[in-house]
Amino acid sequence: MNSARSLLALFGQWEIQPNRSAQSSRSDGDPANPNFWAEHRKALDWMADIESAINALGESGTDVSVYRKKIPAWYQGLFATNTSWTSTTNTPLVDEAALDVLQLLASTLDLVEWEPTFGEDQANVFEALIHAEELIRADETLPASTRRYLLQLIQEARFTLANLTEVGGAPARAASMELIGALTTAATTAETSSKQKAYFRVAVELARTAGATAVTKAVEAGADWIHSLTQ
Repeated sequence: MNSARSLLALFGQWEIQPNRSAQSSRSDGDPANPNFWAEHRKALDWMADIESAINALGESGTDVSVYRKKIPAWYQGLFATNTSWTSTTNTPLVDEAALDVLQLLASTLDLVEWEPTFGEDQANVFEALIHAEELIRADETLPASTRRYLLQLIQEARFTLANLTEVGGAPARAASMELIGALTTAATTAETSSKQKAYFRVAVELARTAGATAVTKAVEAGADWIHSLTQ
Protein backbone atom coordinates (compact mmCIF):
# COMPACT_ATOMS: atom_id res chain seq x y z
CA MET A 1 0.00 0.00 0.00
CA ASN A 2 1.58 3.28 -1.10
CA SER A 3 2.12 6.18 1.28
CA ALA A 4 -0.86 8.21 0.04
CA ARG A 5 -3.21 5.30 0.62
CA SER A 6 -1.66 4.58 4.02
CA LEU A 7 -2.12 8.21 5.08
CA LEU A 8 -5.69 8.18 3.80
CA ALA A 9 -6.44 5.10 5.91
CA LEU A 10 -4.85 6.71 8.96
CA PHE A 11 -6.96 9.84 8.54
CA GLY A 12 -9.97 7.54 8.53
CA GLN A 13 -8.87 5.99 11.82
CA TRP A 14 -8.19 9.43 13.29
CA GLU A 15 -11.49 10.96 12.20
CA ILE A 16 -13.00 12.64 15.23
CA GLN A 17 -16.17 10.95 16.44
CA PRO A 18 -19.01 12.91 18.10
CA ASN A 19 -18.20 14.11 21.61
CA ARG A 20 -14.53 13.22 21.22
CA SER A 21 -11.35 15.24 20.72
CA ALA A 22 -8.53 14.88 18.21
CA GLN A 23 -6.26 13.50 20.94
CA SER A 24 -8.72 10.89 22.17
CA SER A 25 -9.34 9.73 18.58
CA ARG A 26 -5.69 8.76 18.01
CA SER A 27 -4.13 5.50 19.12
CA ASP A 28 -5.09 5.02 22.79
CA GLY A 29 -5.46 8.77 23.30
CA ASP A 30 -2.53 8.88 25.70
CA PRO A 31 0.37 11.16 24.65
CA ALA A 32 2.48 9.60 27.42
CA ASN A 33 2.39 6.30 25.51
CA PRO A 34 5.19 5.95 22.91
CA ASN A 35 2.75 4.17 20.60
CA PHE A 36 0.71 7.35 20.40
CA TRP A 37 3.63 9.17 18.82
CA ALA A 38 4.70 6.18 16.73
CA GLU A 39 1.57 6.71 14.62
CA HIS A 40 2.54 10.33 14.06
CA ARG A 41 6.07 9.31 13.09
CA LYS A 42 4.68 6.93 10.49
CA ALA A 43 2.42 9.68 9.16
CA LEU A 44 5.37 12.06 8.82
CA ASP A 45 7.33 9.38 6.95
CA TRP A 46 4.39 8.91 4.61
CA MET A 47 4.15 12.66 4.06
CA ALA A 48 7.84 12.80 3.19
CA ASP A 49 7.39 9.98 0.67
CA ILE A 50 4.26 11.64 -0.74
CA GLU A 51 6.18 14.86 -1.36
CA SER A 52 9.01 12.89 -2.98
CA ALA A 53 6.49 11.14 -5.23
CA ILE A 54 4.85 14.42 -6.21
CA ASN A 55 8.27 15.90 -7.02
CA ALA A 56 9.17 12.85 -9.09
CA LEU A 57 5.89 13.02 -11.00
CA GLY A 58 6.44 16.72 -11.60
CA GLU A 59 9.95 16.13 -12.93
CA SER A 60 8.57 13.52 -15.34
CA GLY A 61 6.20 16.09 -16.84
CA THR A 62 3.00 15.32 -14.93
CA ASP A 63 0.88 18.27 -13.81
CA VAL A 64 0.98 17.92 -10.02
CA SER A 65 -0.36 21.36 -9.11
CA VAL A 66 -3.59 19.94 -7.66
CA TYR A 67 -1.57 17.68 -5.35
CA ARG A 68 0.78 20.44 -4.23
CA LYS A 69 -2.16 22.66 -3.27
CA LYS A 70 -3.42 20.05 -0.81
CA ILE A 71 -0.11 19.26 0.93
CA PRO A 72 -0.75 21.92 3.65
CA ALA A 73 -4.23 20.45 4.26
CA TRP A 74 -2.74 17.00 4.84
CA TYR A 75 -0.19 18.39 7.29
CA GLN A 76 -2.98 20.30 9.03
CA GLY A 77 -4.86 17.04 9.41
CA LEU A 78 -1.77 15.32 10.77
CA PHE A 79 -1.34 17.97 13.46
CA ALA A 80 -5.08 18.66 13.89
CA THR A 81 -4.56 22.40 13.45
CA ASN A 82 -8.12 22.96 12.27
CA THR A 83 -9.67 21.30 15.29
CA SER A 84 -9.36 21.47 19.04
CA TRP A 85 -6.67 19.07 20.28
CA THR A 86 -8.21 18.20 23.63
CA SER A 87 -11.77 19.58 23.48
CA THR A 88 -14.70 17.92 21.74
CA THR A 89 -15.35 19.27 18.26
CA ASN A 90 -17.48 18.62 15.19
CA THR A 91 -14.93 20.06 12.76
CA PRO A 92 -13.62 17.45 10.27
CA LEU A 93 -9.97 16.56 10.65
CA VAL A 94 -9.39 16.94 6.89
CA ASP A 95 -11.94 18.46 4.53
CA GLU A 96 -13.53 16.22 1.93
CA ALA A 97 -11.84 17.90 -1.04
CA ALA A 98 -8.36 17.28 0.41
CA LEU A 99 -9.26 13.64 1.09
CA ASP A 100 -10.52 13.23 -2.48
CA VAL A 101 -7.24 14.57 -3.87
CA LEU A 102 -5.29 12.23 -1.58
CA GLN A 103 -7.39 9.34 -2.92
CA LEU A 104 -6.62 10.45 -6.46
CA LEU A 105 -2.91 10.61 -5.67
CA ALA A 106 -3.02 7.11 -4.18
CA SER A 107 -4.54 5.76 -7.41
CA THR A 108 -1.95 7.63 -9.49
CA LEU A 109 0.92 6.18 -7.44
CA ASP A 110 -0.52 2.71 -7.95
CA LEU A 111 -0.61 3.28 -11.71
CA VAL A 112 3.04 4.39 -11.87
CA GLU A 113 4.07 1.60 -9.44
CA TRP A 114 5.68 4.06 -7.06
CA GLU A 115 5.49 1.67 -4.12
CA PRO A 116 8.48 -0.74 -4.10
CA THR A 117 7.74 -4.45 -3.75
CA PHE A 118 10.13 -6.97 -2.25
CA GLY A 119 8.09 -10.15 -2.69
CA GLU A 120 10.16 -13.33 -2.64
CA ASP A 121 13.34 -11.24 -2.38
CA GLN A 122 12.46 -10.28 1.19
CA ALA A 123 14.08 -13.40 2.66
CA ASN A 124 17.20 -12.76 0.58
CA VAL A 125 17.40 -9.19 1.85
CA PHE A 126 17.30 -10.47 5.44
CA GLU A 127 20.15 -12.86 4.60
CA ALA A 128 22.16 -10.02 3.05
CA LEU A 129 21.63 -8.01 6.23
CA ILE A 130 23.05 -10.90 8.26
CA HIS A 131 26.16 -10.91 6.07
CA ALA A 132 26.51 -7.14 6.47
CA GLU A 133 26.23 -7.34 10.25
CA GLU A 134 28.78 -10.15 10.47
CA LEU A 135 31.22 -8.13 8.37
CA ILE A 136 30.77 -4.98 10.44
CA ARG A 137 31.12 -6.71 13.80
CA ALA A 138 34.23 -8.55 12.66
CA ASP A 139 36.00 -5.42 11.35
CA GLU A 140 38.11 -4.22 14.27
CA THR A 141 39.45 -1.27 12.26
CA LEU A 142 36.06 0.45 12.10
CA PRO A 143 35.72 3.49 14.36
CA ALA A 144 33.18 2.86 17.11
CA SER A 145 30.92 5.65 15.85
CA THR A 146 30.90 4.19 12.32
CA ARG A 147 30.13 0.72 13.64
CA ARG A 148 27.20 2.03 15.69
CA TYR A 149 25.85 3.93 12.69
CA LEU A 150 26.06 0.94 10.36
CA LEU A 151 24.47 -1.40 12.89
CA GLN A 152 21.68 1.11 13.48
CA LEU A 153 21.02 1.22 9.73
CA ILE A 154 20.84 -2.57 9.65
CA GLN A 155 18.31 -2.62 12.48
CA GLU A 156 16.24 0.05 10.71
CA ALA A 157 16.26 -1.98 7.50
CA ARG A 158 15.25 -5.13 9.38
CA PHE A 159 12.41 -3.37 11.17
CA THR A 160 10.94 -1.80 8.05
CA LEU A 161 11.19 -5.06 6.10
CA ALA A 162 9.58 -7.02 8.92
CA ASN A 163 6.71 -4.51 9.06
CA LEU A 164 6.06 -3.89 5.37
CA THR A 165 2.30 -4.24 5.75
CA GLU A 166 2.19 -1.67 8.51
CA VAL A 167 4.76 0.92 7.43
CA GLY A 168 4.77 0.36 3.65
CA GLY A 169 7.55 -0.37 1.20
CA ALA A 170 8.86 3.19 0.93
CA PRO A 171 10.56 3.24 4.37
CA ALA A 172 12.06 -0.19 3.64
CA ARG A 173 13.43 1.07 0.34
CA ALA A 174 14.84 4.20 1.98
CA ALA A 175 16.46 2.20 4.78
CA SER A 176 17.97 -0.28 2.32
CA MET A 177 19.31 2.46 0.05
CA GLU A 178 20.86 4.36 2.97
CA LEU A 179 22.55 1.19 4.16
CA ILE A 180 23.86 0.43 0.67
CA GLY A 181 25.33 3.92 0.48
CA ALA A 182 26.91 3.61 3.91
CA LEU A 183 28.43 0.22 3.06
CA THR A 184 29.82 1.65 -0.16
CA THR A 185 31.34 4.53 1.79
CA ALA A 186 32.85 2.05 4.25
CA ALA A 187 34.42 0.27 1.29
CA THR A 188 36.03 3.45 -0.03
CA THR A 189 37.69 4.09 3.34
CA ALA A 190 38.64 0.49 4.14
CA GLU A 191 42.29 0.01 5.03
CA THR A 192 42.98 -3.01 2.85
CA SER A 193 41.97 -4.20 -0.60
CA SER A 194 40.38 -7.33 0.86
CA LYS A 195 38.14 -5.27 3.14
CA GLN A 196 37.23 -2.96 0.29
CA LYS A 197 36.07 -5.96 -1.72
CA ALA A 198 34.20 -7.40 1.25
CA TYR A 199 32.18 -4.21 1.80
CA PHE A 200 31.48 -3.75 -1.89
CA ARG A 201 30.43 -7.40 -2.14
CA VAL A 202 27.86 -7.09 0.61
CA ALA A 203 26.64 -3.73 -0.74
CA VAL A 204 26.08 -5.27 -4.18
CA GLU A 205 24.40 -8.30 -2.60
CA LEU A 206 21.98 -6.07 -0.73
CA ALA A 207 21.29 -3.92 -3.81
CA ARG A 208 20.55 -7.02 -5.89
CA THR A 209 18.24 -8.63 -3.35
CA ALA A 210 16.39 -5.35 -2.81
CA GLY A 211 15.68 -5.23 -6.52
CA ALA A 212 17.66 -2.03 -7.01
CA THR A 213 19.09 -2.72 -10.47
CA ALA A 214 20.31 0.81 -11.12
CA VAL A 215 21.90 1.03 -7.69
CA THR A 216 23.59 -2.34 -8.20
CA LYS A 217 25.21 -1.14 -11.41
CA ALA A 218 26.33 2.08 -9.72
CA VAL A 219 27.88 0.20 -6.79
CA GLU A 220 29.63 -2.24 -9.12
CA ALA A 221 30.96 0.65 -11.22
CA GLY A 222 32.09 2.37 -8.05
CA ALA A 223 34.03 -0.72 -7.07
CA ASP A 224 35.98 -0.61 -10.31
CA TRP A 225 36.62 3.12 -9.91
CA ILE A 226 37.86 2.82 -6.33
CA HIS A 227 40.06 -0.14 -7.33
CA SER A 228 41.68 1.99 -10.05
CA LEU A 229 42.45 4.75 -7.52
CA THR A 230 44.21 2.37 -5.16
CA GLN A 231 46.58 0.88 -7.71
